Amino acid sequence: MTNAQKPNVVFILADDLGYTDLSCYGNAYHRTPNIDSLARKGLKFRQAYSACPVCSPSRAAIMTGKYPARLHLTNFIAGDRRDPASPLLPAQWTKYLPASEATLAELFKN
Repeated sequence: MTNAQKPNVVFILADDLGYTDLSCYGNAYHRTPNIDSLARKGLKFRQAYSACPVCSPSRAAIMTGKYPARLHLTNFIAGDRRDPASPLLPAQWTKYLPASEATLAELFKN
């Protein structure tokens, strides 16, 4: 692939940001002019899916294209929350993304 054929990708991830937090989606309380400009000139999602409701598994899913359950990374990495009153035991999960996983960055580099 020549330089002219290489993809030009900018991926912006804002942790804990909901679509209702942005003015381009109708929020009248927060001004987000730069993101609004990107939305006007680019692509705006109307339906979306998060692989997991916490950050680390979602990031791993974005980087690898795999569901968090396939990676056994189903909780935020720093977390080990347990409810002492709960009779349930927490699931066994991995607290890191294995180096053997191919990431988007590595695929783009190739």
